[in-house]
Amino acid sequence: MYLGMLLVLVGTTMLYGTVLSLVFPLAFFIIANWWYIPFEESKMADVFGDAFTVYKARVRRWL
Repeated sequence: MYLGMLLVLVGTTMLYGTVLSLVFPLAFFIIANWWYIPFEESKMADVFGDAFTVYKARVRRWL
């Protein structure tokens, strides 16, 4: 979901072709990668325990 939104923002940036529009995908990446995703991962670790830890070791974050 996050990767799809990032790709939409990058595509919009390419469509507009301005440097200022590059701020939006960059800001989204920073906020998602260091705020939303860690929050969700900690909640999933609480709910699923070791199963999520094994899953997280096998799967990359942005896939």
